Amino acid sequence: MIFTQVTIELEQTIKKPSGAEKKTIELVTFPAKLERISQNRLDEFQMAGLKKVVRYSLNNIGDYEYEVFDYFQDDRGTRYKRILWERDVKTNKVTLEGVVANGI
Repeated sequence: MIFTQVTIELEQTIKKPSGAEKKTIELVTFPAKLERISQNRLDEFQMAGLKKVVRYSLNNIGDYEYEVFDYFQDDRGTRYKRILWERDVKTNKVTLEGVVANGI
């Protein structure tokens, strides 16, 4: 059990009075717990099991549970593409899972 923090990147569109739109990225940081993932098999038609996949468990995120975002960062600044964002109803925690985003 490794305690860390996760920063999600919320992209918001601000509409100016002149009618122009401006996109901004808001960074929101949450405390998280890094979970281990067992990757002993390959997925579907590619070797997706060999990708760098991370899973975090988050508590007390409030209204951010319903936000839609594509990317998040770990405490080292590594950027990940979100592949899973769901609430576990038994433990009342949110699971965040992603793969390393290489910028391509």
